[in-house]
Amino acid sequence: MTKKNDGDDVWMGDKQWVLKRFMDEGLDAVDAERVRQEVASLHEDFRSDFLSWLAGDEFNRDKEIHGYSINRLFDEGQTSHVPGAFTFLSYLRKHPAKGLELLTETRFHFLKADRKLH
Repeated sequence: MTKKNDGDDVWMGDKQWVLKRFMDEGLDAVDAERVRQEVASLHEDFRSDFLSWLAGDEFNRDKEIHGYSINRLFDEGQTSHVPGAFTFLSYLRKHPAKGLELLTETRFHFLKADRKLH
């Protein structure tokens, strides 16, 4: 994974607040920073919903990309946290064939692949 430039994550707001929000979601500090960097390149179709989640507001958990939504990813055990669901849906939007391939792998393989998405 390449390190993001400082300006890439400006749309998310204060870095420390975002990291704390991710850690409140159950991520450790290392994973929170990794996911923050991945979220920095979130497809613009998801940014508004992500910012709503970040603020603790309601957002559309059923928005589908190639048949997958945040709710479906949770229901199928593909992710355990909302930021990861957003990054995966963004990846699925940008790389549909590879994203759909990852979703057909077992959970163990998915979790390993999740660390290599970006």
